[in-house]
Formats: sequence, C-alpha cells, structure tokens
Amino acid sequence: GLLPDRITYSSYMSACEKAHEWQRAVNAFEEMCGQRITADAVVYTTLLCALGKGSDRVHSLNVLRGAREAGIRADRVMEKTLDSNLSVPSDGTSGWLAGVSR
Repeated sequence: GLLPDRITYSSYMSACEKAHEWQRAVNAFEEMCGQRITADAVVYTTLLCALGKGSDRVHSLNVLRGAREAGIRADRVMEKTLDSNLSVPSDGTSGWLAGVSR
C-alpha cells in the first residue's frame, strides 16, 4: 500500500486543527518523525495552528524549539501563529512570556 509522506501528515494535522483535536495533531507529528520523515516549515506551522486550538503554551514553545533544532527558520506565517498561541490573556496570568525571545 501507499505510505504517508510529509504532505499526508501535514494535511491530517490541518484536519485535526479544524476539528479542534490538537492532541491528534501532536500524535501524527510524532508518528511522522518516527517514520524518519523530515518536517519542514509548513509542517511545523500546521502543528502550531493545531496547538492554537486548545493546547497550553508550553507545547507551542516546544514546537518552536524543535523547529529551531531542525534548522527551520520561522517565517512570517509561523511567527504570526506563534504570536497568536502565546498571546497573553486579558487576565494577565502569563507575564512570564514577556521574557521569551524569538
């Protein structure tokens, strides 16, 4: 049979985002990496979009760290998605993010 590739995984993660199933997107990303399929900026951005639908900020920061370690430079879309994921709620409970450098 056909084996999934980077585009297949990215499409699946995008569907997970739309369904508000960020955990499934993370699982797909981990499976993809386990298959030794190299993630690109699109995959990392897609995963960040899915995480923005309900995960905590730590997951987004870990994805950013992974992208950097893989030599992926954040493009404008990835930066905007990350900004959205890390935005401080109006209650001001996340002041610790002010020190995070990108």
